[in-house]
Amino acid sequence: MEATQFKHASLPRQQAGSTMMETVVALFVLAIGLLGTLAMQANGVNSNQRANLVTEANLLAADMVDRILAFNDIDSSADDDAYDGIDTSSGTASLPDCSSGCTATQQIAYDEAQWAEQLATTLPGGVGKITFDSTTNAYTIQVMWDHNRNGATGTGCTGNDWGESATELTCYTYELRL
Repeated sequence: MEATQFKHASLPRQQAGSTMMETVVALFVLAIGLLGTLAMQANGVNSNQRANLVTEANLLAADMVDRILAFNDIDSSADDDAYDGIDTSSGTASLPDCSSGCTATQQIAYDEAQWAEQLATTLPGGVGKITFDSTTNAYTIQVMWDHNRNGATGTGCTGNDWGESATELTCYTYELRL
């Protein structure tokens, strides 16, 4: 018997390592997606913090509005500017002893001291300033804080209201017309 020789049919070569490359590409796409999700999460936390601080600033400004309105005699314009010039950045306000009642001057000092304490404990680097414009008969109540917690100080706001630079305070302004 003659030995039969079998010729191997030429089979197409299979691609070696294609599954490994597909896996690497899939992991790379997944990693990019996870990094995007992480960035969105960090941005969301920052936005929530900003919203919380703005809400607190609004409440603190509204608290001072309530104090001014409670003090102001609607029938007299003599006390309209009683709270003008309050600036809590000096940190020197102290609570007067009103155990037997407050005079008008003591009441203003009491309100200033309480407001200064609330600003300092509620907002990072929180300070407030009140001015009265006699031509419009309106108070401007400004609440300022160091949103980025980078040591920004001062009594005013420049540029962007959201305190994006290292030297700017974030500000919230409330106007009250009497």
